[in-house]
Amino acid sequence: MSIADETVLALWGGAIAAYVGRGVRKIPTADETALFAFTPDHFDQLLPLVKEALSAADAVTLDGVAREHAQATVMARLREALPGLDETGVDALAWRWGYITYGG
Repeated sequence: MSIADETVLALWGGAIAAYVGRGVRKIPTADETALFAFTPDHFDQLLPLVKEALSAADAVTLDGVAREHAQATVMARLREALPGLDETGVDALAWRWGYITYGG
């Protein structure tokens, strides 16, 4: 994934965090309203990028990785799959992945 617009790239991680509810919710969400509130001017550009990042996170598998190493491994794979994504976005995706995979 390549993001040419530097403003959109800078907002990408925060947009993911807003969409999934990281730091606000106890369980991950898919909240377009929260994304719009985060960045109304770039909502139309970011929504498909957020969903693409979620798809990339959903594709991460950890066959043979012990649970205690899961978060670090998932984060490393997300950084590899989504170059340019900041730590806020990587953390939000890994949090969502862990909740979905391990039930919280």
